[in-house]
Amino acid sequence: MDNGTQRLGPYVIDRRIAAGGMAEVFLATREGAYGFSKKTALKRVLPQLTQDEEFVSMFIDEARLAAQLQHPNIVQVFDFGEYDGALVLAMEYVDGSHVGKLIRRSIVRKELIPQEVVLHILSQAAHALAYAHRASDSEGRHLGIVHRDVSPANLLLDSTGHVKL
Repeated sequence: MDNGTQRLGPYVIDRRIAAGGMAEVFLATREGAYGFSKKTALKRVLPQLTQDEEFVSMFIDEARLAAQLQHPNIVQVFDFGEYDGALVLAMEYVDGSHVGKLIRRSIVRKELIPQEVVLHILSQAAHALAYAHRASDSEGRHLGIVHRDVSPANLLLDSTGHVKL
């Protein structure tokens, strides 16, 4: 820590943006040479799970598989490593919201989400899932990916209207 700033390797933590039962996600900045910086989303295994070999193995597999996926509707993976004893997956930061917030807002306002918006979200999510399901490695071997956590909070909406899984 420098002057109250939390760091994980080359990443400076800005704030936590999400937390679940197995990991938490932070908005962070990747700092590099000559003033280079890039906003990223850092997914970090919760400290209490770092000793769970099965979970750590699943997290490593997730990172390895996700790094092979290149699709406009899938969040890109930039880096994976262990910094200060923490397993960290650095991903594309999607500046926007998620479908869960869109649903909650529509409920509060007592308004339906327009049909064309729903179809747009479902179509882009389906493209991402179909791509991931059919994905192969560089040797042509099927990766066998099944996304086991498709939820409104995991369907990200960027500020330009694109959906990212």
